[in-house]
Amino acid sequence: MTLHHRALLIGLALTCLTLCSIAQAQETTPLRLTERVNDLAGVLSSSDRESIASELKSYEDSTSNQFVVLVVPSLNGEPIEQFALRTAQESGIGRDDKDNGLLLVVAIAERKIRIEVGYGLEGVLPDVLTAQIREREITPQFKAGNYAEGIRQGMRALMAAAAGEYVGSANTTPFYEKEDGDGIDWFFLAVVFGPFIFVGLIIFLALHAPNRGGHRGSSSSSYDAGTTWSSDSSSWSSSDSSSSSSSDSSFSGGGGDFGGGGSTGDW
Repeated sequence: MTLHHRALLIGLALTCLTLCSIAQAQETTPLRLTERVNDLAGVLSSSDRESIASELKSYEDSTSNQFVVLVVPSLNGEPIEQFALRTAQESGIGRDDKDNGLLLVVAIAERKIRIEVGYGLEGVLPDVLTAQIREREITPQFKAGNYAEGIRQGMRALMAAAAGEYVGSANTTPFYEKEDGDGIDWFFLAVVFGPFIFVGLIIFLALHAPNRGGHRGSSSSSYDAGTTWSSDSSSWSSSDSSSSSSSDSSFSGGGGDFGGGGSTGDW
């Protein structure tokens, strides 16, 4: 083996180690939610939290579908998809025999929205439909600073969609269906970023695959009012006063499972 080849192998090894370190550093402690509406950023009034939580409880009582809201001040570098998926799984949102949970995550600093859909609801809430609801019902209200109304309208639309009663807007076109010349050059992006995405996927699967098989057996007991989430730059607690001033004592995750279905967007 030549010196050049050895240097190349060492460089590749160091790159892989660096990527693994970054992936691990960005992964925060999963958050176990304690209420149907968890406002850890303090952007909702107590009356708004109570009214939205009451609607979600009534909906859950009549359908068994468990819809939950989580507002955080910041993701601190972690991808919202990863954070939402792990939080939904750790909290066991939805019933374990139906996987009928849904988690709406709002990150204030990053201005990002994630709708995480449980396995059992993916048929009635496909990614395209959740994206349309997010763009049509939630994003406009958030842009105007109306967080409570955006969350309320978004959750009502998702409830209607789960029952097959939501009528989408003909003016809302999914980003991947734009006409030629109006969208993104996907071939160019695939060539440039494809290798990085592939490496990142391998690292993600390597980090998470060992724990996936045992999730369903333990998620039903993963409700804990005292768990905290923290990172290097900030920390906050799931029992923060902004979300627990009116305790939703009837809430508890039922062990539902998630597989990454849903949609993400900005406002």
